[in-house]
Amino acid sequence: MHLWNRLVSVSPFVRDPEDKIKPLIEKYVPEVFSTYVRGRLRSVEDCATNDAYENPLDEESTLQQQLAQIPNLTRYQYENSGDVLARNLEPISTSYQSMCTHIVQNGGKNSLTDQNKIQLRVCEGKLTWLVYLIGAQIGGHMTMASAGREGGELVDAKMARGVFQLMGFVDQMMR
Repeated sequence: MHLWNRLVSVSPFVRDPEDKIKPLIEKYVPEVFSTYVRGRLRSVEDCATNDAYENPLDEESTLQQQLAQIPNLTRYQYENSGDVLARNLEPISTSYQSMCTHIVQNGGKNSLTDQNKIQLRVCEGKLTWLVYLIGAQIGGHMTMASAGREGGELVDAKMARGVFQLMGFVDQMMR
């Protein structure tokens, strides 16, 4: 992530009379971001099934460094990046809601098999990553908007809607 962030950061200052650099960045950076999201979600599955792996969510400083790079990377294809996050959030959120409803209807977490507990932990970890990434993208977008880069409010709204719906569900479950 750091390498790609640096490439994106310096690209406006590189002399490119034939305009070859910007199209390459616009093409590959969204692919890098999408791959990063898939990798983070896959890491949750790996950590849930193998205790030997370190959970990247547990290392706060590394997590914050990675999240700080998201706005710079996603600015080239903001709508596409937002869609990647929203598309991932919706099915995982729906699955999480189904699992929680099942738990409540069957007498709590004690009714879960070991496999169900792993599935719940994976779902919660993936949602954690997605909420962090959405927060980083929207927060960075607000900073860029204050610097004169506007647009993408519908993308922000779509991502925020998914997070707020999830928050409402979790709040309802905690009552």
